[in-house]
Amino acid sequence: MTNTIYDVTHESDVIMLVGSNPEHAHPVIGMQIRQAVEKGTRLIVADPREIDLAKKADIWNYLKEHAPEDYKALRGGLLGIAMNLPGRGGRKITIGAYRIARKFVGFN
Repeated sequence: MTNTIYDVTHESDVIMLVGSNPEHAHPVIGMQIRQAVEKGTRLIVADPREIDLAKKADIWNYLKEHAPEDYKALRGGLLGIAMNLPGRGGRKITIGAYRIARKFVGFN
């Protein structure tokens, strides 16, 4: 995470959790995420476990546990989306996503 907790829980339109259960690992942050979702922030969860926040998620992608191809596909898809984001910060996101995609997904 590169943003402050306040930014994530008060300023975000969407929060995405990948293989993370903040209500267990970081209860205060988990509570703030739950409050943000209750106030209308959209939540996407990518995790094979049915964590409590997955029940509140707009999208729950239950990736297969110990299936690296699922995580690789998710990573590739997210990078593709990030590379095509318009507007605020798009260039920074695109350059970073391009470098990561070249290194990890074989994108040219």
